[in-house]
Parts: sequence; structure tokens; C-alpha cells
Amino acid sequence: MTTLDFTKKSSFSKMQNQPDSIIGSYFNEPKLYVTDLQYTFGVEDLKPLFKDVELLSVELRNAPTKSSAVLTFATIDHAEKAFAIYNNSKIETYHTKTYLKLFIYDPANVTHNEPMSDAFILQVKQLDIKSTTNFTLYDAFRKFGPLFSCRMQYQENKFKGYAL
Repeated sequence: MTTLDFTKKSSFSKMQNQPDSIIGSYFNEPKLYVTDLQYTFGVEDLKPLFKDVELLSVELRNAPTKSSAVLTFATIDHAEKAFAIYNNSKIETYHTKTYLKLFIYDPANVTHNEPMSDAFILQVKQLDIKSTTNFTLYDAFRKFGPLFSCRMQYQENKFKGYAL
């Protein structure tokens, strides 16, 4: 098992369009916005996806072909964690595969730009599958700054041994 040294601060998580605070949050409220949902996708499909991050409510915005939703979490920390772990995750429903597109700001409101990362992708190798989860990875790396993605990598439902 590999030991990781978390004592050195790095600028890997500095966000563009954000204050210079490395450790700060790029969230103003505990909400995420979901776009491009299949019109058949409902609240009962979204709630189980976020069961580990204290999702308080789901407001669906239905449209004829694609829907969107507003997700409200218990805290900003839970919203950040959901964004890092679930953004661009593959979801399968009703015999279709799609990717979950999450946004920090309401895409209908053009006054805010989504923060952009200028960070490099950090690949963590030789992870112990028995004790490592997306949530333990998030908790280990979040103290160094906001995360845009924090996921263990799988191929055909088999763990590859590393995370991004």
C-alpha cells in the first residue's frame, strides 16, 4: 500500500474566475443544477444517486425533450462533494446511458461563469479497494483546495487500481 504525503501545499486546485484562496469554496449556496436530463427522468431517479451526500430536495424543470433540475443539499460541503464525485458520471435508466451534467451556477442565469480549473489531473495509484471510496479520496484531498473531480476508476465494473 502506498503512503501519500499531504504535508506540502500545492497550487493544483487554484480555480480561475475565483478568489486566490486555495482552500476556499467556489460555491455560494448548497445547490447544484442538472441539465440535459431525459424527459422520463424523475425525482425518484435522482434521489438515490445522491443518498450519501444529504440531498434535501429536488426541483424538476420539465421540458418537452430534455429536463433540468435544481438539487438542494444540507450544506455547501455536501454540494461540493456531490459535484466532485458525481459530475459527468454515467447513469443508466430506461435502457439508455447518459452522463450527469452538474453545474454550480444556474445555467439559465448568464450572469455567472462556471469556475474553471487550471489544475493538473492527479492520478493516485495502488489504492486498496477494501478501504478506499470516492468519499475517502475526497476527504483526503479537499483540504488542499476545491476539487472538480474525485473518482475511483472502473472498467467494465472492475476497479482499475487508481483514481483521478
